[in-house]
Amino acid sequence: MIITKNKTHLIVKIPLTQKENNCYMDEKNLGDVDNLIGVICGDEQGLAQVIDLSYKSTQQIGEFIVYTDLKRDDFIKLCKDLSIGFYEYPVCVKCYKPIFGCRGVDDKGKPLCFDCEKL
Repeated sequence: MIITKNKTHLIVKIPLTQKENNCYMDEKNLGDVDNLIGVICGDEQGLAQVIDLSYKSTQQIGEFIVYTDLKRDDFIKLCKDLSIGFYEYPVCVKCYKPIFGCRGVDDKGKPLCFDCEKL
């Protein structure tokens, strides 16, 4: 990451990719993996860090780096325009909280958090 400024703006340059970090592979085979992902999590949206878990053949969403305040469709379009992946967490149909990880479903197959599923 490179952070600079000019007279009117703080400028943050974040690489779009990072080197794959896999201790089980030869160094010559390491490639690039995404460094950022667009995320909608309930009422929050923005660009989040991607945590490289190549040794497990996956990646994980990390913390938000930048929060945005766009309409949902405009945010998704921005991610596409920037060639950045996008993920939207499912929302419980009863309490409207984002669901992380496993979840249940209601009679119509809609997502329920485990707290609401017990009710």
